Amino acid sequence: MRSLVTLIAALLIGCSVPVASLDVAMPGPVVADMAPAPLISRGWQEGTSCRFWLVGVPFGLPKVDEAMRNAMVPVEGVLMREVTVDSVHPVYGLFGWHCYRVHGEVLAPARSIQAVRVDRAPIVSRCPDRYRPTSVQVIVNDEPRVVDAGATVADLVASLGLGPRRIAVEVNRAVVPRADYGATALHDGDAIEIIHFVGGG
Repeated sequence: MRSLVTLIAALLIGCSVPVASLDVAMPGPVVADMAPAPLISRGWQEGTSCRFWLVGVPFGLPKVDEAMRNAMVPVEGVLMREVTVDSVHPVYGLFGWHCYRVHGEVLAPARSIQAVRVDRAPIVSRCPDRYRPTSVQVIVNDEPRVVDAGATVADLVASLGLGPRRIAVEVNRAVVPRADYGATALHDGDAIEIIHFVGGG
């Protein structure tokens, strides 16, 4: 009976499997005749590449470099670091999707993005909107916590009932300036440290 329940759950839900962890990755070559430019962080981004399948027959294969472009193009990035790659399989009975999902910090040139280019035009993700997550899990001071997808540091601070003037926040060991709380989005697996200041008198 338990095996039957497991099989039915797998057919209706699918699964996600980590397949790679990369220190630095980029989907295309640097243009050789362009002068180098210092790179700045454009934050932690996520991209997907998906292909449809029906009754076990795939219609093409997803590509990691396509998923990376989908993560980088919106913020004009040229490479990613601390990249995780997951193989995601949302299943709906006799049909479903095979997706590669990448998550990492995107870097872009400090000057014009034209200094470095990827070798293809942007590709629109083929993943269905209904598969996009409605919530993500983060770690807050070593304890797991679920927040809405797209939530920011400011949203997290507000949900915890904390005043921003008496705390400092780190996301993945990087200090987030108070002015950037509202613009710093949280992603699945982010590690957040909230440090409380105690006033003296």
